Amino acid sequence: MSLEEFYRHFRWWMDPKNERALQRFKAIVQFFEGQNVKASNILDLCAGTGIAGVAAAKALSAPRLTLVESRAEDIVIAREWLEVAGINPELRLVTGDVLELPSLVGEHDLALLWGHTMPHFDPFQAVKLFSGVASVLSEEGVSSLRKQTG
Repeated sequence: MSLEEFYRHFRWWMDPKNERALQRFKAIVQFFEGQNVKASNILDLCAGTGIAGVAAAKALSAPRLTLVESRAEDIVIAREWLEVAGINPELRLVTGDVLELPSLVGEHDLALLWGHTMPHFDPFQAVKLFSGVASVLSEEGVSSLRKQTG
């Protein structure tokens, strides 16, 4: 199954108009509320519609959020998640290839790779991805890699 076909069939999990996606959003907010992390500048990679990045920004009261996604039609939906969350951080939407991350974004405190992100990359690409993440994290920055359950 191609990536495009996959997202045609499984869009519900990141659509702010879908009740299951709204429940998922609330669960992600709760996850980040339970972490001992402070971040003022969040970076969400392979962001899709921004569900995880917006949830993290809400939970951590982050004033800045950058989303990087290759599908322009998805990334613009992040503004709808901001409305759902009731927050208004400085938002930067970047349509591009996360494997070129250092040329796309500056320094961030928290980098997210959320959901079903990693199957999109072969092992060599994963090394390049993590190297890029390391290069854009601040000295105190953290990276969160979490496989979506449920």
